[in-house]
Amino acid sequence: MLRNSAASGVLSAAGNHAKAMIRQAQIAFDGLARVRHWATLICVALNSFAVAAQSSLASPLGTDFQSWNELDVFTRFDSNLDVTWIARVRLSEELPNPGHFVLGTDWNFRVGKYLVLTPSYYYGRYHSESGALGSRQLPILAVMPTISHEKWIVSDRNRIGCRFDTLAAEPTWFYRNRPRFDYRIGKSADARSVFA
Repeated sequence: MLRNSAASGVLSAAGNHAKAMIRQAQIAFDGLARVRHWATLICVALNSFAVAAQSSLASPLGTDFQSWNELDVFTRFDSNLDVTWIARVRLSEELPNPGHFVLGTDWNFRVGKYLVLTPSYYYGRYHSESGALGSRQLPILAVMPTISHEKWIVSDRNRIGCRFDTLAAEPTWFYRNRPRFDYRIGKSADARSVFA
């Protein structure tokens, strides 16, 4: 009887040790997946600079090859408020570089299950075709109905905004619409998705 309880104690300890090792391996694998994900994004961003540099070799007449690079940092404050911090730069073959850069933020407030309201603000500087340096401010309000089913999310973003430009005589208003289809990849709690 004593031998059986000692043997079961040893087996239990070995099982617990094996479970702990499996948990550590899963944590390490998740960490490597995150590193691989960020490394891929950084490589894509850096590769776009190389493509922009090579595009000037043989450009057809009247074309301007451009590279638009954007970095978005997503912050979740709670289940009803997400904030995205945005930095974007445009490199141009024809205009002085950077042709355009923007800093901004989107504040996504979830209202109920099917609606997101997003006030945004962007500040940017750019070079015009004449080479003059201008700056632009854009306050924007977006209304976005969303529908989700399993791993699919369908949204239709409607934005209205005002453009205050130092090179323009008066402010201009604009409206933009963007339908979007997202498909979550992996576990349902995973934040990664493919969109069009």
